[in-house]
Amino acid sequence: MPLPITPERCAAIYDALRAFPPYSGWALPESDAIEFHVSKRTDIYGQYHYGADHAITVSSSLVGHWGTLTETIAHEMIHLHQSIRNTQGRAEHNREWTRLARQVCRMFGFDERRF
Repeated sequence: MPLPITPERCAAIYDALRAFPPYSGWALPESDAIEFHVSKRTDIYGQYHYGADHAITVSSSLVGHWGTLTETIAHEMIHLHQSIRNTQGRAEHNREWTRLARQVCRMFGFDERRF
């Protein structure tokens, strides 16, 4: 049975991740400052929406397990961090993103090649 994903559950995972390094050192906004959405897209697991407001969307069509949901939100939190610092540049996964992803994967035991 797939994990029932809601915006509130996404926010709870965001808050949990935010309590651990490296996120805890990044001064990320609290979850109530982020719009969380659930979509049925079949082409992406998750997406951070760049703009004036912060939003993270997770696909319930592709994400159905705790680990996948946690990794997806962790991934999008790096994009959020880069957006706040304005360091994303033209590439979605630039060198800085890769360096930060490596830190996150090592901390949480995520597979760097899949992340």
